[in-house]
Amino acid sequence: MFQAESLIELLEKDDCGSIGGHDKNNPINSNYGFKLYDRFITLVNKYEDDYKIENVFGFDKHKMGLYFKELSELRSKILK
Repeated sequence: MFQAESLIELLEKDDCGSIGGHDKNNPINSNYGFKLYDRFITLVNKYEDDYKIENVFGFDKHKMGLYFKELSELRSKILK
């Protein structure tokens, strides 16, 4: 998780100069309720014409979002 967050922060820094999804021209859409994945998808969608991320091991962007949302909910239940 920390490695994924570090990678996303590097991508955000290269993209707009700040981390955390504060690009005013490309705001985060919280579609999945898993902030880290929402930040990643925001970057992917911005450059979708350049980088196609589709059907990786049977997952597309939407299915991966649902997976991470459920994973986040299960993690929260376990930690409570």
